[in-house]
Amino acid sequence: MNIFATHRFTKCWRPRVGRLTLGTRGFMLIPLLLGAALAGCREPVAGSAPRTPVQAVVMSGSGQVLQWGYPAPEPLKVKVIDVDGVGVPGIDVTWSLSSGGGSIESQTTVTDQDGMASTRYAANTELGVSTVGITSQVAGLQPAVFALGIGPVVITGHSSLDCTPPNGAERPLVVVEIKNEYLFRRVTGLSASGAVVPYDPECAEFISANMFPAGDSPYFTFAEFTNQSFHSWAVITDRLRVGANATRAAYGKPLIISNGYRCPDKQHAVEPNKWFAGGRHMHGDAVDFVTGGDLATWQAIKTAAKAAGACVEPLEDSKVHHVHADWRPVCPNGW
Repeated sequence: MNIFATHRFTKCWRPRVGRLTLGTRGFMLIPLLLGAALAGCREPVAGSAPRTPVQAVVMSGSGQVLQWGYPAPEPLKVKVIDVDGVGVPGIDVTWSLSSGGGSIESQTTVTDQDGMASTRYAANTELGVSTVGITSQVAGLQPAVFALGIGPVVITGHSSLDCTPPNGAERPLVVVEIKNEYLFRRVTGLSASGAVVPYDPECAEFISANMFPAGDSPYFTFAEFTNQSFHSWAVITDRLRVGANATRAAYGKPLIISNGYRCPDKQHAVEPNKWFAGGRHMHGDAVDFVTGGDLATWQAIKTAAKAAGACVEPLEDSKVHHVHADWRPVCPNGW
């Protein structure tokens, strides 16, 4: 008896439970026959042959018009497809600004199981920018290009008149622009009662290089206090200048500031994974002192900063290459 003669094969043969009249030798052959049959009809494992991306296609987000100082309401989405138009997962997509300026939430994203990748854009550009170009690039492929428009400038909650210093000379609109970065990035602070509130620095706190009180800071210059910002104006509080000077005096040797004031956009660039990041550098009362990677130097600078009334970030957070010191009103636990 031929066991294959009783079955019609389509994709794969499956044994039928029934009555068999084979002898003992016939039963001994069944495992071998089954193995041969099943080995010949195995289906290929899905996804065993990786698909090759051939094109990145704009899916949504291009063409929208948004207000200056706000995030785009619609995310930017691109789809990476193969020659059959099927989405390819696990592909790195690099996002960059080609014109106009502003902020992109993530510089690199990875396509999902449908071949889709996306990021967010915010129009915190220079005043007067009306069009923005953004590209999404996959290695070896033509970039997908997004074009966005920025509507008339709307200063949210501020005007240039808000920024008139005591001497009557009006501060430039860049100060208003920076203040809107604080609103856009949702930077927070503490009220007098200790409640978390939006942090909106006073215009009087902004100074430029020609306003910097050189005699009040014998050790550090305006450039040192602002070497990590995007603008020529900055928030440098009196408590920062006094505290940094006292730290230098207590330490007794020259100190190098690696990070001083950061405008909110700069803070976001430093910590891109925190989309609306906070941080004392944006409050104008924090600096990072360089240690050279030496633990004994770290401990000595920490001691000097604490003697000057600073809150000092724990070693496990700042690491040994720098000492973060800030002069916030109340230090966190462990600082």
